[in-house]
Amino acid sequence: MLTLESGPARLVVAPERGGRIMALSVDGLDLLVTPDVDDHNFGCFPMVPWAGRVRHGSFDFEGQRYQLPLNNPPHAIHGTARDHPWQEDGEGVISASLEPPWPFGGRVVAALRARTRRLATHDGGARRRRVDARRVRMASLVESQRGSGRAAHGGPGRRRHVRARRGRDPDR
Repeated sequence: MLTLESGPARLVVAPERGGRIMALSVDGLDLLVTPDVDDHNFGCFPMVPWAGRVRHGSFDFEGQRYQLPLNNPPHAIHGTARDHPWQEDGEGVISASLEPPWPFGGRVVAALRARTRRLATHDGGARRRRVDARRVRMASLVESQRGSGRAAHGGPGRRRHVRARRGRDPDR
């Protein structure tokens, strides 16, 4: 396990589990689904060497047909790198070789860093703390979707989501 911390933000990555981000938290608040909530669909992982679905796991390239493993039958989804251990290369860098069943080979490298751009916030005026501005934006996004009472695809929660993705503060 690789743990990176910056102020109250904590990132836990498991290279041995396909480079999966196991946890992301700020001040003890988990921002991702944790393994104790769902032991299969938790955290997030690198979708390498492709993101999305390959219909029936097959595709043609330069006149040749390729078949990928059907890891979400009847399709192949989100790459194969998540199914193999990655290695820790030091300084927050993890990597993995792209080997069969991916037919083209290669190597993927992920550089993870914990940086803090700080701003001061207040808890009811009682104490002052420093938090990562990017994490605050992410936490606001989670809270706005939770508090809207609407699905993420419509209503005010959606507009706030789009603003956050464009790098604007959704609470302005």
